[in-house]
Amino acid sequence: MILRQPEKTIATVFLLPDCDLSCRFCASDLGFDCMEETQALRFIEELASAGYKSLVLGGGEPLLWPGDLFRVAARASQLGMIVQLNTNGVAWPDGLEKQNGIHRVILPLDGATPASHDWLRAPRGGHRALVEERLNRLTASGKEVTVGTVVCKTNQEELSALYKELKTRCAKGLRLHAWHLYRFRPVGRGGARPNRGPEFGLGMEEFRNMCAPIQSLEHPFQIFRRPDMTRSREVDFFWFQKGVLKTGFNSAIASESESGGGLSNPELPELLIP
Repeated sequence: MILRQPEKTIATVFLLPDCDLSCRFCASDLGFDCMEETQALRFIEELASAGYKSLVLGGGEPLLWPGDLFRVAARASQLGMIVQLNTNGVAWPDGLEKQNGIHRVILPLDGATPASHDWLRAPRGGHRALVEERLNRLTASGKEVTVGTVVCKTNQEELSALYKELKTRCAKGLRLHAWHLYRFRPVGRGGARPNRGPEFGLGMEEFRNMCAPIQSLEHPFQIFRRPDMTRSREVDFFWFQKGVLKTGFNSAIASESESGGGLSNPELPELLIP
């Protein structure tokens, strides 16, 4: 049986490490297992039994997972969990926006213009236009959406324009549950590359002062400020590595104090399920 901290009700499950983008700030790593479908189905039973109320299907890119993603989502939904799909939107199976087993789709918007977004999300262009098309589909289907933005030095001046865009989309029917503002962290396959910290990094206070004016505005959706995407009061992260279930975050966790602090790489706990 999985032990859960009472305040953590959301389980993010990394299904596979592979991705079809190469984002400059990617906080994910490659060093974990691709889950088998039977393994994933068994695991979500454990999560539901442990009392988790919501399941986030992540990766890598979960839509590249070789298992039946919709079957896993449907089973989690049957168990009473809110199912969220955290995707970059590139691989989009026909009818995804109408899948009843997926209650909410999480998509990225990291720049107010195609040039700034596409530069951050991948060396190739065209990704922002793709996300816009996915948002249009989700608006038409009535599916609930969450949008995530990784805030860094290169897009910090664009938050106001992104806010206005999201508010306009809501007025046109987008069911936007929340907008998450994530501070860039120098971890993972993209973020830990040489010079990424100085190039992209924002201090805690700088990030807070940047987000506060946006959060104070009137808006029809929730806005969450996330200073450390590797840690959360509500979310547990899970993955399998060499056949062992682990929890924490699938990257060397960078611990940073409000005053600047240093970096540390604690051992991540292992959990055994029967």
